[in-house]
Amino acid sequence: MDQLYGQYDLCVDLRARDGDRRNITLSSSEDDYSDDLEVKEIYGELIQQNKPRIVTIKYLVVNMYYVLIQEQTKSSSRKYWINLANLRHKPKRRLFIEWRWLATAALFPLISAAAYKYIPTSDLSTKAYIMSGILTGCALMAALSLYFFCRRIRYRHVYYSRIGNVPLLELMPGRPDREKYGRFREIMQEHMRLAREKGVIPGDALARELREHRRLNQSGVISDTQYARAKKIILKGHSKLKAI
Repeated sequence: MDQLYGQYDLCVDLRARDGDRRNITLSSSEDDYSDDLEVKEIYGELIQQNKPRIVTIKYLVVNMYYVLIQEQTKSSSRKYWINLANLRHKPKRRLFIEWRWLATAALFPLISAAAYKYIPTSDLSTKAYIMSGILTGCALMAALSLYFFCRRIRYRHVYYSRIGNVPLLELMPGRPDREKYGRFREIMQEHMRLAREKGVIPGDALARELREHRRLNQSGVISDTQYARAKKIILKGHSKLKAI
């Protein structure tokens, strides 16, 4: 049996090209595998609110090498954590658009057309007067909807896992304001650097990231498809290490 650095906990199967099955035993510590994280030190805090879904998210950089995420809605709450060593240092920018405002703007021309067709009057002057009021109101509402659509176009900073290439953490720039956001991101980036310097053994990095994806999948943070894709990439990386 091939073993990657440390003790045992998580055992996954890798089928070689010749059809033989090999077991890879991945090391695991209690902190890396447990859903609960005992907070001993807090280095940075950021609270953001996603207003369309009314979700409040608190991000905490804790215990030097971790970020703790607490999500709260009116009906439910969720808490999970991510090892900063497993995140890529540079995030990707993802555009976020609220399509409901564009759909609302497109609805008003339809309302105007329906009103013109179904207004029960044969007097053209009266109908023109009524239609002028309806068109003015619909035009104002459509313009207001387009204003909110353009105003709410934002982008997010999405942090992907280093090897598995799965989005694990999303931050919304400028919330609650640029200064607080920038300060928190600087703290998180610095602790990401410290976490990467701590994990210098390549085999251990692969094992640790696979455990991370498995734990987040069981917690419902990432989907089964994302976990399966990440596991395939990580095991492929393990095979390359063995070949060196």
